[in-house]
Amino acid sequence: MTSILVNHVYYSPLGHVLEAIQYAKRFHDADPGSEVHVALSDGAPWELCAGEPWIAGVYRVPVGDPGTCDLSIPEMPREWDYVVDNNLLRLEVEENALLIGRGDRPEGHEPSLGWEEEATLAYYARTEAELVVRRGRGSLFPELTLPEGLSYYAAARMGLQVPTQARDFARRYAHAGPKIAILPAGSGPAAQYPRPEAWIEIIGALRGRFADVRFYLTGSRKTGRHRHLTTTRYSGRDFSRILASGDDIIDCCDIGLWNQAALLETCDLLVSPHSGFSFLALCVGTPWLTISGGNWAESFSNGVPFYSVLPDNPDYPYLGAYSYDYDGPTIPDMQCQRLRARLPDLLEGAAFLLDPATTYEDALRQHRANIARAPIRRERMPKMAP
Repeated sequence: MTSILVNHVYYSPLGHVLEAIQYAKRFHDADPGSEVHVALSDGAPWELCAGEPWIAGVYRVPVGDPGTCDLSIPEMPREWDYVVDNNLLRLEVEENALLIGRGDRPEGHEPSLGWEEEATLAYYARTEAELVVRRGRGSLFPELTLPEGLSYYAAARMGLQVPTQARDFARRYAHAGPKIAILPAGSGPAAQYPRPEAWIEIIGALRGRFADVRFYLTGSRKTGRHRHLTTTRYSGRDFSRILASGDDIIDCCDIGLWNQAALLETCDLLVSPHSGFSFLALCVGTPWLTISGGNWAESFSNGVPFYSVLPDNPDYPYLGAYSYDYDGPTIPDMQCQRLRARLPDLLEGAAFLLDPATTYEDALRQHRANIARAPIRRERMPKMAP
């Protein structure tokens, strides 16, 4: 039996875990007889891999906490047929070094590696020295490079199996009318997300458009083991303002990761800015209405209907070039006045996704049409899977 290690040790936000599972799924479906294993940062929500029972092994690499990192490869097989590395961090470090060498960096900016980066790079160096790879080693970035003999099925789709206990928990939120989950912010700087006053307007507009709708405010206000699985840049007061704006808004924050997945599974729609947590909806079959803006455009769909409310911004997407000020003002794309101008498109997108007749193919055609007419950098927009 062919053994494959998807060596996806990178930063720990939830979206990167789903990305790793997606790669693993594509290897598994290309060769269903293979054993696919996944290595992840210990700080990531690796528990989600339990939703894919075909994953043969999950290895937690302690690179995020200097107090627990022992600078050794965790207990895992030392011999593999294939290893495929996520070497994005190494590429980012090399690119940064080139910028420094050319003097092409902002004045006063002295880039340095934190503990997580140093430990991650050291981990990859150790795997190259200590793991025996019998048939070949590949990489995922900057483009997919696979050794001879390793198959890959790019059209494979994920389907996280939500635990029965979590589904039982989610039944307490039953509602006969439309159910819309709201994720107001992610784990990044608050500057890249709509402010509470904007969310109050957005929810009010949705309330006025769809009869008997109920909203479920999701996310996490607590910093626990998964430090990137929070909306920590959003204060408790920010959440309270949104909750106080209507008795049809239910507080579903901090109910646990699998319970939130189960809740998303029961909802008809998720509305949120770009966030790795939002990809979870697409993995349980729930359409995602994205308030787009900032660095990254949506590129993950998993064959589920989606709709991106694109900004009026000739520089979008910035592809990482927008440097957010953690303590600064909200970025232009997410300012209340600009979001108010996008409300008609947001409402049309919601109606489109709430229509049970809408298919993924419909969503893909609509997305391409929206890109064609939007004042954005079209050449920077990622291609969505057919």
